[in-house]
Amino acid sequence: SGAPLAGQEGTSYAMSTMLQTLGMKPTAANALKMAAMIRGGVSSGDLTLPQLLAANSTGYFNAAQSYGISEQSSMGNLAFFSSQGVSPQSAATRMRMTLAMMSAPTQQSQKYLTQMGLTTTDITGVSGQLAALGLDTTKMAYLLRTPNGINAAVQAVVQASSSLSPEMKEALYSKLFGGGRSEATFLSLANHPALANQMYQRVGAESTTGGYNNAVATYNKTIAGSFKELQSAGE
Repeated sequence: SGAPLAGQEGTSYAMSTMLQTLGMKPTAANALKMAAMIRGGVSSGDLTLPQLLAANSTGYFNAAQSYGISEQSSMGNLAFFSSQGVSPQSAATRMRMTLAMMSAPTQQSQKYLTQMGLTTTDITGVSGQLAALGLDTTKMAYLLRTPNGINAAVQAVVQASSSLSPEMKEALYSKLFGGGRSEATFLSLANHPALANQMYQRVGAESTTGGYNNAVATYNKTIAGSFKELQSAGE
């Protein structure tokens, strides 16, 4: 009959799926944390549970985690794009590509970028351009691990490339963010740093005492039921 996509059952399914995706143990603490994070993402923008699960299916959250990006930053990023009318699944696909381009290349990221139609020359060319702007892979990896790392890394690229000619900037953005719709996705994030940060803060607010307790109260039955299911699956 397919996955449940609404109400407490839908939240339970989304929470279980996200915990498994990120390799988080099915403890009560992790369940509460994830429930609060999902609640923050859904309530902050126009993000829905089906859209969240669709975005997760792209490998976006897994990739973000592998680069040291916090769940708050990756969730806030999706909330931002949903508030801008961008399909979260499409945004997740494009941002996964962008993160791979901005980070130190790994065998997995190289394979993914090749599957997305990029050549080795494209990949090394972008890395060289970023390094020339003072943003080598070590610097980019550091930025991605900072609070709201995705926004921090994107804004660093914007600032570092501000002195380039429009033509050179266009060429860099086109390669780094895939051109076309992917580039438009990046520009949306690049041009609205305050709103992107606001979404990040809103998602984070769910982890504060008030938001955390609110999540506990709202999803108490959901968490308890899902927690039992997860524990049973792990036995």
